[in-house]
Amino acid sequence: MNALDGDDRYGTVSRFNHWLGAAAVFAMFAIGLYFSGLPRGDARSFWFGLHVSLGVLLFLFLFFRVCWRFMRGFPRAVEQHPTLQRLTAAAHRLMLLALVLLILTGPFIVWTLARPLEVFDWFALPSPLPKRQGLHEILETVHVTAAYTLIGLVAVHVLGALRHAMKGDGTLRRMWG
Repeated sequence: MNALDGDDRYGTVSRFNHWLGAAAVFAMFAIGLYFSGLPRGDARSFWFGLHVSLGVLLFLFLFFRVCWRFMRGFPRAVEQHPTLQRLTAAAHRLMLLALVLLILTGPFIVWTLARPLEVFDWFALPSPLPKRQGLHEILETVHVTAAYTLIGLVAVHVLGALRHAMKGDGTLRRMWG
């Protein structure tokens, strides 16, 4: 088993990054969606705190995942219509961009309220900013928009993977190992 990507396959580091990143995105989206629908109170605070705590713990991994992909590039794409090749490349890059927006705006949403990032009552990262309500609202909008965009792109990504599976062109073996 090769740790690094080859010309036409993903290595174990990329596969690990992909599947752990996918699980993290789904968990964070589900928690965020759940707490955003709750009224203010203890339950909402608990789920928000869980979302923030997991976000802080996942920050370095997700940042590494994005950097790894941009540093390593992508293995050669499976032959398909040139328009689909371009759309696939664009979707992959947009998913990574949405992920970057999420991991950068997340902490600043809390910090623009001049609050620390509390991580499971283990430690707190103090806010480097004074309260900035206007910036807070902008960052919340960017964060939510990036989350929904990422989930939409993931849905397209999954549909594309299913299409490749039905064609039997070997694309899925590249990510399953």
